[in-house]
Amino acid sequence: FHFGVSFTKIFLNPISQGLEKKQTKLDFKRTLAAEYVIDIAETSATLTGYKIDTVNKEDHAIEYKASSSLYDTWSDELPINSFVMTITIQDNRAIVKLENNAANDPVNSSLVSILSRIMIQSIENFENSNVILFEFPNEEALKIICDKTSDEFALTLFQPLIGSTENIELSEMVSQTGETLGLVPRKLVHLQNLLHRGIGVLVTKDRSIVLPQQKEHAKSQPELFLHRRTDTKRIFPSLYDMFIGGVSMAREDARLTASREIAEELGLERALSDPSMLSDALFNCTICTSYNRCIVTVFCCNFLSGSEDLISLQREEVAWGEFVNYNTVVASADLSIKRLIEKGKWPGAVSKSMSSRVAKSKVHEDDSCKWREWEFVPDGLLVWEVWLEWQNSSDDGLKV
Repeated sequence: FHFGVSFTKIFLNPISQGLEKKQTKLDFKRTLAAEYVIDIAETSATLTGYKIDTVNKEDHAIEYKASSSLYDTWSDELPINSFVMTITIQDNRAIVKLENNAANDPVNSSLVSILSRIMIQSIENFENSNVILFEFPNEEALKIICDKTSDEFALTLFQPLIGSTENIELSEMVSQTGETLGLVPRKLVHLQNLLHRGIGVLVTKDRSIVLPQQKEHAKSQPELFLHRRTDTKRIFPSLYDMFIGGVSMAREDARLTASREIAEELGLERALSDPSMLSDALFNCTICTSYNRCIVTVFCCNFLSGSEDLISLQREEVAWGEFVNYNTVVASADLSIKRLIEKGKWPGAVSKSMSSRVAKSKVHEDDSCKWREWEFVPDGLLVWEVWLEWQNSSDDGLKV
């Protein structure tokens, strides 16, 4: 893993997919949507989509290829584009056109509609407060008062696609560096697998996690809070996760997202008012699965068992949760990864160090639970892999 420029703290590039490439500054904003890697010109006037399979032809899982394509300069040979979209500003008209759309493999019209609205929000060629006529491919024109600082503007843009805008949560579609490209209704983020922002929090009991840059060595890591998703969850029901995770809302700071998720899922509302409950942002990582592409900011939270705080699980989201021995989590996660690899369902690459570690899958004395049978959510496992790499990135840190 290589370190690069971070938009908050440390940015591991490209994180959990096992990619060992050097990050290069690109002259455009790059993102992911559906089966495409998307390049948006700095002027935001041109958007080019490439099929991920044409960008990376290596024998890897498509999720790994998606992560790889975010940071690949394609210096050897520029892949053939699948489609191009352009935006033209004429007086108070914004005209989005779809060009070079491959006749034998046309881009999904729903995706075109979403990307059109992202382009509108990205471009800087018209001023707020003006009434703009927006013309999109194969849609009726929209006449809207432009105010890109307003959530209402984004909701009005997307209203033809989602119907009622009441109680609609907005998230952000982002570039490979975490820069906001535009606001999108959250329901459309997973529908088209758009790259967005989110968080992951490791919750410890009574002791803070041992970090790699700390000089003092500890004999062991503290217990981690492990939970199982409810069987009614639409995605990955009944699977386990070592992270409390969530999607960042529009314009929401990652730290606030982490505090909100801790309060909602564990009932620890003090996290919203007491900054000391959360660590600083430790690192950012990009993870890609078949339903979730996210730049994740990782935090730690220390729960004091003797305090007034009580964990109260959000029963709609969490079926079970307990603090578990750290090494039990490591061993159980390794076995879960091993099974995914054997089934050909692991969404990342398999490095030599990871392959060696997973093959050994440490066995230890904790037989108080059926840890060998726990199956984890793939996106949580990807972030966990980055966590282990990060933990082992310094000789001063605790190696497990």
